Amino acid sequence: MGFLVKFLVGSAVLMVLLAYYLYIPLPPNYTENRVKIQVALAGNKVVKALANIGSLLGYGSPMELRKVMLESLVDRKVKSTPRDESVTIQQLSFDGVYVRVYTPPTAKMNGPAIVYYHGGGYVLFRIDHFDEACTKMAKMSNTVVVSVDYRTAPAFTYPTGINDGYKATKYFLEHAADFNVDPTRVAIAGDSAGGHMAASLSLRLRDEKFEPMPKLQVLIYPHLQTIDYLTPSYQENDLAIDSDDMIQFFMALVNGTQDSRDLLAKGLHISSETREKFQKYVDHDLIPEKYLSKNYKKPSYPKNHVTFSEKIEKVTTSSYNSPLLADSLEGIPAVYIMTCQHDCLRDDGLLYVERLKKEGVEYHHVHYDEGFHGVFSLVDRYLRETMEFVRDNL
Repeated sequence: MGFLVKFLVGSAVLMVLLAYYLYIPLPPNYTENRVKIQVALAGNKVVKALANIGSLLGYGSPMELRKVMLESLVDRKVKSTPRDESVTIQQLSFDGVYVRVYTPPTAKMNGPAIVYYHGGGYVLFRIDHFDEACTKMAKMSNTVVVSVDYRTAPAFTYPTGINDGYKATKYFLEHAADFNVDPTRVAIAGDSAGGHMAASLSLRLRDEKFEPMPKLQVLIYPHLQTIDYLTPSYQENDLAIDSDDMIQFFMALVNGTQDSRDLLAKGLHISSETREKFQKYVDHDLIPEKYLSKNYKKPSYPKNHVTFSEKIEKVTTSSYNSPLLADSLEGIPAVYIMTCQHDCLRDDGLLYVERLKKEGVEYHHVHYDEGFHGVFSLVDRYLRETMEFVRDNL
């Protein structure tokens, strides 16, 4: 009897500890599908913990293990989700890049289209994992959607993924008529890393004076710079992803080491001279005060600091890697940009909005006070509201 009591008490304690570990508080003003969201976030937390343990045991890097586990879980969900047969799906290759083209029954002849790049830090997920989202996008916007299956790290490092997106996008713009699409009514869009790709390709196509340019870029909580991982939103937010996740993604893209990871976290991956040159674009004082918490602490950096890696500094300051640091935003397509208050990437978007405003670029900014990273894919309302804007402005 004594053993049974001890076992039950011990089990109860373990359950309480497990529940405490897995419980992830959502923003108090967030009300939709709370249980579903908390289960998804708890699953992500467990995968991250297991990946770290596996790495310590020598089974690979944390990001490699996390990639395998997360993608296996999402594969199961994809296989169990019935497909909407009303949307026609074509699996094609655009200049050697695998794509899927989604055509809803409501698509019009010579109508608009969206070229979509999925999120995942240029490391996680595949085109299959966004099949349901792209189907919904096509139906909600009444437009053709092209989903680009760009190659991801660590197998393919920077700038392979962006180059894949570039080739597929150029091909589609040049052959839009083959899909009954008006090439002057094309949006390029993406969430997180996909939003980064849309912003990066907008700059690249502008620089090359490509015609016809996309009409609109849709940036969903985009990642827009790798120079500063100490912005207020990086300091404040760790719901779904955090600064360490973003640093690990970047390290996978540039084959970085643990030492370089630690330097990025402290902002010491670039020289003092380089930081001074680009500080005007990432100055925290540019972020409207209403978005900041009381716990924010402005970082300080040592003077006369030299870079430890010219390669990483060169990538960090490239406008195609850090669109926020571009010399000029003049001539890029109009911008729809979505930011979320409880997202560690919030300030990338807010700083970009300040630049768009200052340089006279046409933009539409939507900020969700209750939002956090991932809501675009997890909750239909955010997807629908974005697609309604796209539908009305293409």
